[in-house]
Amino acid sequence: MISLCNKIDIKKRFLLPKLQGKYNLYCTTKNVERTRIKDLFKMDIKEAQHKNFKICGWIKSVRTVGKSYFVFVDINDGSYYKNLQVIIDDKIPDYEYILKTSTDDAIECFGELKGSIGKKQNVELCVYDISKNHYIKLFKQMNQDTVEEKEKINDSGNEKDNHNFNSNGHVNNYNDSNNNNNNNNNNNYNNNNHVNNYHDSNNINDNIIFTKNSSGHINEDNKTKGAKHNKEDYYVISKKYHTKQYLRNYPHLRARTKLYSSLFRLKSDIIFETFNFLKKKKNYTYINTPILTSNDCEGAGKLFYATTLFDQQIKNEQREEDHMKKGITNEIAGNIKEKCYYQNEHLEYISRHKSISKMEDFDEMLLKNVSSNDCISPNNTESYNTRFENDFFKKACYLNVSSQLSLECLCCSIGDVFTLNPSFRAENSNTFRHLSEFLMLEVELAFSNLKDIIDISEEYIKEMITYALYKSEDVNYLNEYHDKDLKNKLENILNKKFVLITYDEAINILKKENVFYDFQWGKDFSFEEQKYLATNYFKAPVVIINYPTHIKPFYMKLNEDEKTVSCMDIIFPDVGEVVGGSEREINLKNLKKQMENKKLNMKLYDPYIQLRKHGNIPHAGFGIGMDRLIMFLSSINNIRDVVTFPRYPGSLFMYIIMFYEFANYYYFIFLKKKKNIFFFFFT
Repeated sequence: MISLCNKIDIKKRFLLPKLQGKYNLYCTTKNVERTRIKDLFKMDIKEAQHKNFKICGWIKSVRTVGKSYFVFVDINDGSYYKNLQVIIDDKIPDYEYILKTSTDDAIECFGELKGSIGKKQNVELCVYDISKNHYIKLFKQMNQDTVEEKEKINDSGNEKDNHNFNSNGHVNNYNDSNNNNNNNNNNNYNNNNHVNNYHDSNNINDNIIFTKNSSGHINEDNKTKGAKHNKEDYYVISKKYHTKQYLRNYPHLRARTKLYSSLFRLKSDIIFETFNFLKKKKNYTYINTPILTSNDCEGAGKLFYATTLFDQQIKNEQREEDHMKKGITNEIAGNIKEKCYYQNEHLEYISRHKSISKMEDFDEMLLKNVSSNDCISPNNTESYNTRFENDFFKKACYLNVSSQLSLECLCCSIGDVFTLNPSFRAENSNTFRHLSEFLMLEVELAFSNLKDIIDISEEYIKEMITYALYKSEDVNYLNEYHDKDLKNKLENILNKKFVLITYDEAINILKKENVFYDFQWGKDFSFEEQKYLATNYFKAPVVIINYPTHIKPFYMKLNEDEKTVSCMDIIFPDVGEVVGGSEREINLKNLKKQMENKKLNMKLYDPYIQLRKHGNIPHAGFGIGMDRLIMFLSSINNIRDVVTFPRYPGSLFMYIIMFYEFANYYYFIFLKKKKNIFFFFFT
């Protein structure tokens, strides 16, 4: 093989010719598997040293020293919070393009692993020997427009290969001591490990520097006024450290920062450990419960509808003129739209039924419905089924609020069960603790009571804290760069027993401390009251039991006093409620009475009632908000920062929403898109 290759020009041996302007395709090491950067750091350097590996990732910084003939590139592939230092020799093809790369440009490298002489890393990858098939590949160059752009730059002689670099490895423009050029292109950089912005010498307008004002908009530097640049091509997170609030505007990119990649990896690990704990250690059965449901588990009526009725669009273009004749203006239509959102808290989905033969009848029905204060709910609408007779399921369908009712059915058949599913609630809450879509761990235990679920909840949470403290490297990063007191907080919780108090005792504490002296019996605790109990008073997680009946769902077991139910909430410092659970009502008489008091549609819950008639057993269950648990484990104070694509009122990122304005009415058509929520955390 070597003798044959000696007869071939070295570059031709490793690079295919350009085909129709496409990027060079490498013909060697094609079958070499990619190695994750985390795996390289975990390898025994004595055994792995001098072996060749292929890595792929995103460039975080580029450094050169003086006029040396090699470059240092920090690369991260998302598998580890540390960057891998790659040393690239200038004899490697496409070396010149490395000096023109931007933050987070994707790259593939094949080189030799060596022990590092530097103090910041144990290993580094050296790409230096073409005879060993070493190469680099910049994925950005595979774009035809990018290649042509680079060729124009080379022709105009504007490329600048010399750079200097700060101590953190971020690129500054290099100015030789013998060069009298000005320093207009130099930028300032912070002293932390976050991604900084550096000058992209690949840009035709070399002097353009972007800054951001307080509102996050891009401004051009005064020195570059009048210069031309396409702001759409500006990389919004290439600059120095950004606030979490700013990065929430770019959920598709923020995982490239060390903070968010660490948070999402931690969440993935906690979910994996959850299955280990419940399945392997406790031998519970995992149940895949449905997302689509026909009932409201909590009885609150704040649901998301899943419907195909919007497919039945009215095609009569004369309708607009009919409305205009009736005096229905844009202003009136806007008021109707506002009522749909804020009075009913959701759009009422109305189809053109067969019984509606005239357009006037449809208009009258529409105006009548949008002015009503009643929601289309299985629990408060007499015409519940008739309104959805033309829908896909022939009845109203909702996104799941809780998997509890499904789990109870299985619990009464195969014993202890659990599920991990997204839940949806159409509450118009714009707080740092609430989302419209959130991940819930729900557990249902057969032949159990309130004490059993309190014990298992505490055991599970402490198991997750133990993992985060002693096994998670991402928590180490968060403790060092985000909250230096994080590990101390977790250790304090781990070593403390959860405090158990009743609802009445909690009220007495709040009144005794003269902090919430006006609190009245029968109210639920606000976040401020929860925070005071857990953070200020007990300084530990607090389990509050025996809440009043009227503020809890129908399925909770009625206590002997008939005023309270056998339930519990676990309140965590700084986060609030993380766990909620209860014994389930097994007395059929009490159950029906509770359902009547809550004004539930008994027909929808007939399968649930049958469980009490046949094979009835005592059982209890609880649900844990996984996102809030991650908030506590990572010391993050906003739930939107621990969810990859948070859903809340007014925010549905990466979903297509088409607005059809037809006859001054607004029809919202949500295009279907297949979701893959769970599997994301395990990849």
